[in-house]
Amino acid sequence: MAALAADSPFDTGRALQAQGDYVGAERAYRDFLKQHPRSVPALTNLGVVIARQDRLAEAVAAYQSALAVDGESLPARTNLALAYYRMGAWLDAARWLKSVLKTTPGDRRALQLLAIASIQSRQYAAAAAAYEQLMPSDDPSVAIGLSVAYRETGRREESDRLLDAVLSRHGQTPEVQSLLGLAAYARKDYPRAASAFEEMIRLAPQNPDGHFYLGVIYFEQHEF
Repeated sequence: MAALAADSPFDTGRALQAQGDYVGAERAYRDFLKQHPRSVPALTNLGVVIARQDRLAEAVAAYQSALAVDGESLPARTNLALAYYRMGAWLDAARWLKSVLKTTPGDRRALQLLAIASIQSRQYAAAAAAYEQLMPSDDPSVAIGLSVAYRETGRREESDRLLDAVLSRHGQTPEVQSLLGLAAYARKDYPRAASAFEEMIRLAPQNPDGHFYLGVIYFEQHEF
């Protein structure tokens, strides 16, 4: 693409985007695209500023337009994966995160998002494979996620060892009890989830999340 003038709409869009003016940036990128409809950077940045306005379906369309021009664009693939992730379109998110990881196999952020998307879409073997690449980790959420994936693929002893290690090292924190509770709740292990949230409440009685999730569990079990 030819060099851009200093005051081109693309540069204006980037400046406004950096300032957090996403409406103005969107307008500038759209102006630029009228003259350069196949500009992959402009299409990708347009998707980013639209996503910042929580119009995720439109952002997806912008990223797809960028990829129709250059299917190898890493920024477009990455942002498309993130948009699908934010939408809760877990299978689509996982597919594009795998595409990103083919280019950047050591990207820990993409690996963790892939692991979470795989858990959410009940692709537990894929989740285990992604979490394993993140181990060892000081982040207890990684070990807890791997424990969930192991349990759901029949590897209960390994799952229990991971949980025991997490509890031994991090267990007396409300954050870990919250993670344990959410993991148990996701697999409908209500007694274990309730126990974790009760411990979270004991450790942090002013945190409303523990009370909320414990109430959800009681409601789903019709216990009042």
